[in-house]
Amino acid sequence: MSSLSGLQAAFKSHLFAGDPRITDLVVDDERLGADLRLAIYRNAYEARLVDALGSDFEALRALMGDDAFGELGRAYVRAHPSTAFSLRWLGRHLSAFLTVPPYSEQADLAELAGFEWALAGAFDAADDPVARESDAAAVEPAAWPALRARLHASVRWMDCRWNTQVRWRAFKDGTPMPPAQPLPEVVRVLIWRQQLTTRFRSLPGDEAAALKAVAQGADFSGLCETLLEWTAAEQVALRAAILLKGWLAAGLIAGLG
Repeated sequence: MSSLSGLQAAFKSHLFAGDPRITDLVVDDERLGADLRLAIYRNAYEARLVDALGSDFEALRALMGDDAFGELGRAYVRAHPSTAFSLRWLGRHLSAFLTVPPYSEQADLAELAGFEWALAGAFDAADDPVARESDAAAVEPAAWPALRARLHASVRWMDCRWNTQVRWRAFKDGTPMPPAQPLPEVVRVLIWRQQLTTRFRSLPGDEAAALKAVAQGADFSGLCETLLEWTAAEQVALRAAILLKGWLAAGLIAGLG
């Protein structure tokens, strides 16, 4: 193997897949053989990846305990090696990974991982501008039916079937995390960043549908049509305006046009 790039590729292949080709290029000494020297490096690299996962999924790690989380982390990084320059994206498949055996026996784990990943994504999202109520007030009455709102880059949502919000909040407050409890019905949770603070809250059914419509490009008329399932026709424009006002105040809207 004559080139530096070939040597690097072989070493990477050994770290990620246990490829033995690099072994013959590592010098033995009296204390450690090539296999053991490579194993030390490989184990240290894997441990750093697991530590990075633990930083992104603090509540999950606390819930599972360090030993069980370490076992999960090692299984995960072997199944999903890091492929980006930044470790920020290492955990993007963890929630899905927890939906298969043996972890699927605790369905709440995948939801907690998904919740923590969504929070991290909202915090790291692009710095979009934030529209204000004054921007809405400046819209001419005739332009309102075709008015469209663009959601802030940090806005995302997920469906929760467990008491995940309560458990995560308990962890952040430093109190014992309550046992997993299934919710009476599925709750859609809105997650976003307001300035430098990541926020979340449960959404009532009409607001969840309304936000989805906005995300799909609905104008104000389409938003009103969506809300007709919950609101009388004579009140639907008012309800849509109230929702839009709340979204503007919370920093959920990046632009109106």
